[in-house]
Amino acid sequence: MTKRGPLGKLKRLFKRIHVNRSLILLILFIFVYCEFFCYKLLTHVSWPKIPEINPRAVRILLVSDPQLPGHMSNPTSITAAIARSDVDRYIKSTYHEALHYTQPDVIIFLGDLLDEGSVAGENEFKAYVKRFYNVFDIKKHHEERHHIFVPGDNDIGGEGWDRATPEKVERFEYAFHAPIEDEEIFKFITFDKANIMPGARSQLKHAQPQNRGEAYQQTVKILLSHFPLTEPDARRPQGDEIVRKFNPSIIFSGHEHQSFFLHDGNKQSFEMQKGFVNLNILDHQSEKEMVLPSCNYKMGAAGFGFAVVQQDGSLFYTILWLPPRSKVLVMYLIFIPVLLVLINLDKAFRNQRFFSWLMEGAIDAKDKVTKQAVFTKRAQRKFRD
Repeated sequence: MTKRGPLGKLKRLFKRIHVNRSLILLILFIFVYCEFFCYKLLTHVSWPKIPEINPRAVRILLVSDPQLPGHMSNPTSITAAIARSDVDRYIKSTYHEALHYTQPDVIIFLGDLLDEGSVAGENEFKAYVKRFYNVFDIKKHHEERHHIFVPGDNDIGGEGWDRATPEKVERFEYAFHAPIEDEEIFKFITFDKANIMPGARSQLKHAQPQNRGEAYQQTVKILLSHFPLTEPDARRPQGDEIVRKFNPSIIFSGHEHQSFFLHDGNKQSFEMQKGFVNLNILDHQSEKEMVLPSCNYKMGAAGFGFAVVQQDGSLFYTILWLPPRSKVLVMYLIFIPVLLVLINLDKAFRNQRFFSWLMEGAIDAKDKVTKQAVFTKRAQRKFRD
């Protein structure tokens, strides 16, 4: 009885193609792709090809606003622990790919390294810094690549009610072995840090500028700042003073969690910009500032900056955009319950309990209705006769 009619055909079709198992395999494939393969494919699919450049050029990887989440907001929550781990893993995986792809000479962190660095206690801050070093593998690459750390307001204070103090500045400088006001020379480039945090002053009084350019003539000046310095609607007097004093070839900054180019008072969006932009940064007729997005997906569209600077002032610049992790997490919230349902249905289907009972019950009900209709017709005929 169960092999007759449309329901019997449907059952045999489900048995033959194993729809549930196919869907389970599809969801598992999507999970593996989103957790592993999508990062490996960035260099082949999403990121632009690096142009042929002079071997003496300086490659710079720019990391802005990682803001590794802290423990203070919800220290004991399981979901908060999972969220912290997911952010760490995302940044670590994408940073590893960017490091391998760009092969930088200099790596610059443009502030807000830690989300709760300024308000963390001493023990929490030390654990925080240890996490940061692990995510970005600082010790492994410290000897072969030059690192520059710029503090942000989330690291030492300096915005709103969270004021910068000598104690916060001192522990940041000690943790990252770098004064917050510092000049560093690498080949033909002079890097300077713009400190516009109210009340923030370097506590390393006798720090000597790092000089790795003795054999070069320094021709390019790059100013580094956490806050944008030339944004028309948010200019700060102390920032204008630093720009006039240093007269930079170009400025790199963060904080805004957006990507745009500031020049001559104009603001040009770089959101989802593809390919490299080529500029002559030794043309001092106008101020030039590149504002970078955060590399943390929780801050919006995420990406790393990459610049290639040549001694003649030629600059190639792009944003290495990262996968939209938030959309993936929403998809997981939908797929995980579906996956669990499909697994249970697949077990029931293979045991031929649930589906057999359902189909046989439906067929029995249909037969009863048919028999009842036939009996009714016969009764009506007898009544007429």
